[in-house]
Amino acid sequence: MCKISLRILYCIISHTVRDMADAKNRCGFSGARGVSGGVAWRLVLCAASLLTLGGAIFALMGTFKDRKADDYRKALSKCDSGLQEAFIRLNASPDAGIGFEGEPDEDGANFKVEFKRENRGDTLFVKVVSTGVSGSVKQVQEYTLRLEVTEENDSMWVNAGIR
Repeated sequence: MCKISLRILYCIISHTVRDMADAKNRCGFSGARGVSGGVAWRLVLCAASLLTLGGAIFALMGTFKDRKADDYRKALSKCDSGLQEAFIRLNASPDAGIGFEGEPDEDGANFKVEFKRENRGDTLFVKVVSTGVSGSVKQVQEYTLRLEVTEENDSMWVNAGIR
């Protein structure tokens, strides 16, 4: 690089166009005598590097998107499992406690269920809140149940609302 700069500087000082063109032709793009394509080669390497980097980013984004979709499915599945377990416990005993947590699976996905009781007149309402968690994704479902007493003095849970 220094040699070509000195040659061009010499040509500029001597003011001979023929010598300047001769200096450029001898050194080509690279600055070394007899080797051409240095700038072009660097541009090709730069373009290839940018394409490789762009491809890697694209591939990682696709992997991230797939992982998030799996987390959403697992969280919703865990949320449903929590609701199912809550309904089983409420059918077994209307005084099922204030809530419970499930066992995490091999990926760490888990659920948590809370019971919120409310008496309206002589009717018992229970809001069941199930939260499924997988990775950084959280899914929440709420059901409100009403306890009704049948004519045979048996109790039965009736869906009072879904949210």
